[in-house]
Amino acid sequence: MARLNAAYLQAHQLSHSFGPNEILREIDFRLDQGKVVSVVGPSGGGKTTLLHLCAGLLDITEGNVENSFKSFAFAFQDPRLLPWQTALDNIAFGLKAKGIAKQQREQLAVAISAEFGLEGDDLTKFPKDLSGGMRQRVSFARALVLQPELLFLDEPFSALDIGLKQELQQILIQQITQKKLSILFITHDLMEAVRLSDQILLLAADPGRIVHTFTIDTPIDKRSEQFVYDETAKLLTQPKIIETFELTMNLTSTLNRDKQT
Repeated sequence: MARLNAAYLQAHQLSHSFGPNEILREIDFRLDQGKVVSVVGPSGGGKTTLLHLCAGLLDITEGNVENSFKSFAFAFQDPRLLPWQTALDNIAFGLKAKGIAKQQREQLAVAISAEFGLEGDDLTKFPKDLSGGMRQRVSFARALVLQPELLFLDEPFSALDIGLKQELQQILIQQITQKKLSILFITHDLMEAVRLSDQILLLAADPGRIVHTFTIDTPIDKRSEQFVYDETAKLLTQPKIIETFELTMNLTSTLNRDKQT
């Protein structure tokens, strides 16, 4: 049973245009506390614009967004680290902005760094001296050290190798299950969406609009790699998925053949 007064984010009839170009049309969805909603669709379909509107990074001109979460943070495809700050200072930056004393914020930053596999030497380096994967670890640590109720993710795994991608996703799964973290997740990767989401919103393009919603009832921490693969293969046979991503039947046939061998 849902907790009374549980936090939520809800978009209602949300539309947006840049000049004469209509980007989003009449978007409706709700994200409840402790849940993950992903938005999938082809590139250029308005996914990032939708996230920016929900996060308050863009002004809303049509429709509305209700957000009762008390705190939120971001992780993007580009880590967006401050180049003149060490990894430790980047992680602690949000804590500094909140007025937390230096000793305490460094202690919190070191503690969260360990969860992301960042060691002492890594924390003294500047972003230019870190690998792409290490920079993304710092980015996630910077977001989660704030202990947000809501996390906005904009394709943060797309440039990572498979091993690191799965490692970071597993850390997120622990945060979701243990701390009831809520996530609005933008991705073009159906397998990522299946692994992490309670609900998948399929966003078609020109203009961006929700054409189908998929719900996954299996708890996030109970989804094996085989489950993720099987559910992704099923999604790739759905007519709305094929139409939205402009897939060919050859791709879905190959996936089904691989599943049987």
